[in-house]
Amino acid sequence: MEMTGGRHFLGPARILEINKSSQKKIAVGIAFALLAAGLEALGDVLPKPMMSSVAPSSPLVLVLIAYLANGVLFTPFALYKKNKNALNKKSVFLLLIVGVIEVFSTVFFFYGLKETTAINAKILLNSEIVFGIIIAITFLGERLKKIETIPLSLIIIGAVLVPFLQDGTTGKLFSSNMLGDVFVVVSGLLLGTVVSLYKYISDSISLSQIMQVTSFIGAGACFITMNSLGIPISIDSSQIPSILFVGIFGIGIAAVCYMSAMKRIGAVNTILVFSSTTVFGTMFSNILLAENIFLNNVVSICFIIVGIVFLRKKISD
Repeated sequence: MEMTGGRHFLGPARILEINKSSQKKIAVGIAFALLAAGLEALGDVLPKPMMSSVAPSSPLVLVLIAYLANGVLFTPFALYKKNKNALNKKSVFLLLIVGVIEVFSTVFFFYGLKETTAINAKILLNSEIVFGIIIAITFLGERLKKIETIPLSLIIIGAVLVPFLQDGTTGKLFSSNMLGDVFVVVSGLLLGTVVSLYKYISDSISLSQIMQVTSFIGAGACFITMNSLGIPISIDSSQIPSILFVGIFGIGIAAVCYMSAMKRIGAVNTILVFSSTTVFGTMFSNILLAENIFLNNVVSICFIIVGIVFLRKKISD
C-alpha cells in the first residue's frame, strides 16, 4: 500500500471491498429491522384467538406467562460476565418503573385487542409515537419545530382519528370496539412514557440486563394485580406454545433484532424500516385471523408511514 501525503492511499480493489462491506452491513441492518417488525407484529396478532376461544384466557394470565418466558430467556445472557454490570440505585429504580409501566401497557393492549380488531389495535398502537413526543415536549423541555407539526398531525390522523371515526360512524360509538380502541390508546400512552424513561437508564447497562430485570418486574406486577383481583392462573395447555412465542419472539427477540439494526444502520433508518410493523400486523391479521382490510385501514397506514418518514429525526432523538 502506497503512502501519499502521510495518509494511506486506498486502491480501487480496497475501495470496492469497503463498499461491499458497507452494503452488506446495511443489508443485514435492514434485515434485522424487518425481522423485528415482523416478530412484533406476530406477537401483537397471535393473542387475539386465545381471548376469543370457547374458554378465553385472561389477558393478565397471558401477559404474566409471556413476561416470565422473556425474563428466563435473557437471564443466561444477563448473568454472563461480559454483559453483567453493577446496577446503582437510580438504575434499579428506573428499571422498576419501566418494568411496571411496560407490563401494564401490554395488559391494556391485550384487553384492547380482545374487544377490537387486530388491525385496528396495531394501527392505534402507533399513538405511542405521538404520546412520546408530547411527553418530551411537556416534561422534558424539548421543542417541536413548526415544520414537524405537519407530520405529527399526519400520525395523529392515521393512528387515532381515522380508526375512532370509523368505529364512531358505523354505529359502534358505545360498543366494545370503541372500548377496545380506548384501551389500545392507553397502551400507546404508557409505551410513550416508557420510551421517554429509557433515556435516563444508564448506557452501561446491557440490553440483556434491561430485558431480564424489566421482564421479571413486569411479571411480578402482573402477578400481584391478579392476586388482588382474584384472577386465577388458568390457561388452556394448547395455548402455551403461542404465548411463549409472543413472550420470547414477539417481545424479547424482536427487541434484540431492533437493537442489532440500530447498531448497523442507525436509529433513524431503523425506525423507518420498523414502521413496516403496522403493515405486517395488517397482513397477519388478514391471513391468520381472516380480518377484512378496509380502505380506512389503508388510509391510516399511509398517513402513519408518511408522517414517520417526515418526522424520523424527531422520533429518533
